[in-house]
Amino acid sequence: MTISKKIHSAGHTLIELLVAMGLLAIVMPTLLAGLALSTQSNQRHEQRQQAQVILNESQEALRTIRADGWANVATPGTYHLEYQSDEWHLASGSATQDGYTTAIVISAVERAGTGEIVSSGGWVDPSTIRIDYTTSWEGESALEITATQYMTRYLDNLTYTETTAADFTGVSGNESELDGVSITNSNGGEIALSNSANADWCQPQDFVVNQVDLPKLSNAIYSKQGGAYLGSGDGASNSPAFINVAITNPEPPASPSASVVGTYNGQFTTNSIYSDGRYVYLATSVSPQIKILDVSTSPYTEVGTVTIPGGAEANSVYLSENNNILFTTSGNNLYTFDVTNKVGSHTGVKSSITMKASLWAQPTARQVVVVGNRAYVGTGNSLLGLQTFSFNSDGSNLKFVAAALLTFSQESQGLFVDSEAHYAYIAFNNASGINFTRGMVVIDLTKTSWFLIWYYPRHYEYSTGGMDPRGITVPTSDRAVVVGTGGGSSPGTEQYQVVDTSSLADQNPSLSYCGGLPIASGVYGVSSILDQYSTAYSYIITGETGNQFKIIRGGVGGGAGYSPSGTFISKRFDPLFSTAFNSFTADVDTQSQTVKMQVAVAPPVNDSCADVTYTYVGPKGVQGASPSAYFTPDGDAISGTIPFGTYDDYSNPARCFRYKVILETDDSLTTPVFNDFTMNYSP
Repeated sequence: MTISKKIHSAGHTLIELLVAMGLLAIVMPTLLAGLALSTQSNQRHEQRQQAQVILNESQEALRTIRADGWANVATPGTYHLEYQSDEWHLASGSATQDGYTTAIVISAVERAGTGEIVSSGGWVDPSTIRIDYTTSWEGESALEITATQYMTRYLDNLTYTETTAADFTGVSGNESELDGVSITNSNGGEIALSNSANADWCQPQDFVVNQVDLPKLSNAIYSKQGGAYLGSGDGASNSPAFINVAITNPEPPASPSASVVGTYNGQFTTNSIYSDGRYVYLATSVSPQIKILDVSTSPYTEVGTVTIPGGAEANSVYLSENNNILFTTSGNNLYTFDVTNKVGSHTGVKSSITMKASLWAQPTARQVVVVGNRAYVGTGNSLLGLQTFSFNSDGSNLKFVAAALLTFSQESQGLFVDSEAHYAYIAFNNASGINFTRGMVVIDLTKTSWFLIWYYPRHYEYSTGGMDPRGITVPTSDRAVVVGTGGGSSPGTEQYQVVDTSSLADQNPSLSYCGGLPIASGVYGVSSILDQYSTAYSYIITGETGNQFKIIRGGVGGGAGYSPSGTFISKRFDPLFSTAFNSFTADVDTQSQTVKMQVAVAPPVNDSCADVTYTYVGPKGVQGASPSAYFTPDGDAISGTIPFGTYDDYSNPARCFRYKVILETDDSLTTPVFNDFTMNYSP
């Protein structure tokens, strides 16, 4: 029994061992597999963590590269990062390092017309890119991680503004287009309906088309194509004695633009100005009395002088038709000088002559005007208010020819002689205080008679009604303008008066008041010009504290009033790269009338915006003349989103931009006003 039990116990142990070994054989592969899987999982986790570090580093590096310039990231393609010279750079293609492959794919972004990003079928936004980052690694089971990022061109948006007359006008080769509107400068620069279609000399209050602040009050003026030269100065040092006003005369109905472009300082007063185009001649209060300035370059320089004997100030200056003989008045004499060579000091008098018919004291030689071989001089303190002299072609041999018996001690304050020497127009004050009528006299220079001297028997008078004249001009054959100080604001007493001279050719002509403009501070000079478009203007200088230089348009009349409608098309705006034009706002004064706008965006042609065909659209790209094709005011502002997308020749984003403003009125005495324009775009 005992032996049997032992054998039985040993058998049980063997069976248990076999069972245990069988179970181990079954479980061990699973345990070993689990251990291997755990090891692989840890490895993949570490690889993923490292890949994420690489991807995050790529994103941060790309932000740095973009911050250094949009051009660094703007080109679509596949790239990888390289670190060189302490900076990150993008290099073409993907790259593998330490078992990790990185790829940065930059691609274009498309947007719908409303601006949302779409996968296809939209317009390409040049100011946005998509970046897809991929980091992958190799092993028993290759894996990768990815991320997507969008970047925009702009870190901050930029703005573009037009608000001054110069902004609206543009520059040569890139000018705005005007049809029935004018660019004025009444409040710093604005666009309004033009009233030039009805411009009327007799209603000057309606046709002051531009005004300019001057650095110094002025008292002498000379007009020319493209500008006006002004004489000023009060004897103080560092004081402008000469002012150059540049004037641009666009094709009607647009109004001129004007600005001060240069000055010349001197310790003297400029009494009169003349110019031959390159040189300006100043008649001044100190010796040498004539200053010759070269104004062809800036700063202006004094290149020559003329010294008048006796030291008295020069009252006026004029040049012969060939610009070689200079005529000047000083004291009671008329002088001539040879200024063929403008440079240097001129002291040799070619000829001189004294004014005739003095009263109590010697006469004064005031203004001189030269036509052909005759010099006409307006005088003071003489019975002969206009005296005429002949001269040889070299300026020598001045001789008395004839005179007009006009005044009794009055002083000539302005003289104009027409180009045919048919009529002379003189403005007189009352120098001695004797109560003779102040005003204007027109002398017929074609008729002379003899009584002790040769004289002009026919002259015609006009009273300025208490206004004390300071200047005169004749813009057209049937109108004269006389300006001055004093007087009043009622018709016929204003400081700017227009005289109807249309009856001069009649047997019994009569000069009559046509219209006027009251300027209480006085008008100290006037000149006129007929521009390249045959539009006549008068330029005046006033005693006001601002806007002392004014441009007044004249015309045949027919009633004042604004054009019923007009269009302004802006100059081209070119940021020099394709961009997204985002939005705009404009300040307007509707005056209960109509202002509406459209915008145009287009790509360049031959890398230029000059030859582009512009298509103008309203909100959502609507074209045409329907109300929905225009941006319209909300109160005193027009604002809107500049449409994205392509509509015919319109395409935004692009490089070239213009805008259009349409003004309309149903009241000829009222115009809407467009004050300024500001646009937001993505650089």
